[in-house]
Amino acid sequence: MRSNTIQSRLPVLLCDLDGTLIDTLPLILQGYMHTLKEMGLGEVSEEVISEHLGAPLCGHLGQWFPDEKECERSVRIHREYVFVPMMRM
Repeated sequence: MRSNTIQSRLPVLLCDLDGTLIDTLPLILQGYMHTLKEMGLGEVSEEVISEHLGAPLCGHLGQWFPDEKECERSVRIHREYVFVPMMRM
């Protein structure tokens, strides 16, 4: 039997925003570069960063920061850099 709640009558649209509707790759790459600089590694090329894009952040950043605490800090730095501007879009 079908439910008569409001939720069952509302249409739903699911979409992949990141990389599909909005080209976020430049911002994501800038986020990695910013994070690596903030963590003291200096300049790292886009090619090196791009090798593991799509992997979980701590897994990707873990190649530079194998220590769990450092990795967590690098993820926080990256998310703050990337997600604050995305919230303004």
